Amino acid sequence: MKKTPGDVLLILCDGHTQFAKLMGMALITDDGEAIEGSALEGVEVLGRVMFFFNRALGDDDCPTI
Repeated sequence: MKKTPGDVLLILCDGHTQFAKLMGMALITDDGEAIEGSALEGVEVLGRVMFFFNRALGDDDCPTI
C-alpha cells in the first residue's frame, strides 16, 4: 500500500513503537520531533493507522456492540 503525505504510521524507532505523521520526506512524532534524512535509516514502518477508537462517553453496561 502506498503511503501518502498526512498518513499516520506506526513506527519502530530506537526500540520504541510510536505514531508518526508522514509529512513530505519526514516523519513527525506525537511529541513534535521530526525524523528525517539519515535518521530514517533506523526507522521501521510497522503499518499505516486506519482507525483510532475513542472511548465512548458515559457509563455503559454493555461495552461492546
